[in-house]
Amino acid sequence: HSVKVGGLTVESAKKLIKESYSEVIKNPLIYLDILEARPIKINIIGEVQSPGLYSLGVDDKSSIETNSGAQGISVRSQGWPTLIDAIQKAGGISLKGDLRRVSLTRTDPTTKRSITKTINYWDALSKGKNLYNPFLLDGDLIKISAAEVIKQSELIKISNSSFTPANIKINVIGEVSNPGVKTVRSNTPLMLGLLASGGLTPRANKSNIRLIRMEPNGVINSRRFKY
Repeated sequence: HSVKVGGLTVESAKKLIKESYSEVIKNPLIYLDILEARPIKINIIGEVQSPGLYSLGVDDKSSIETNSGAQGISVRSQGWPTLIDAIQKAGGISLKGDLRRVSLTRTDPTTKRSITKTINYWDALSKGKNLYNPFLLDGDLIKISAAEVIKQSELIKISNSSFTPANIKINVIGEVSNPGVKTVRSNTPLMLGLLASGGLTPRANKSNIRLIRMEPNGVINSRRFKY
């Protein structure tokens, strides 16, 4: 007869199979090993570039990229998937992501109760504290909360970390030598963004440079700068 071992550890499965064989064989010897681990399915929601359902294996490659499609760094993870692997798989955190409130929710296989643990990655990033990076299990739920207020200094530090894309896309139009969509590093100053487009033309109005940005809530902000 068949024995269901789904969701069990190797030792628990060996024990269950041995008990089953003990009904027909005296002192059965059971040898059980894992030939290949199947990918786990996790759900990541909240302030990441691409929230949703993901499959993570023991040898995985992902690219941290922005919603605009700017390619970031390619990240290859080997070994059992971890929480940080999942964040990178989802494209990294957004500008509103709060590294102080990263939660991992897991269902206890014994009690069937959900257990949530909140992790503070900001302390590890800013103060050099030990990094807690737990292994993930099938069915885990990860949530990146939105920060109420983020200081500019914190935003720069976070956007220079491996939690966010390495590159972003900007669109430069008007009196520059080479207008169009450009891929630049995260935290590129406005002036370097203009240089990426070949710099201002002789006809450019240097006192009327506009930076237009759409916020996550859909509001469009426009600011004017002088060169």
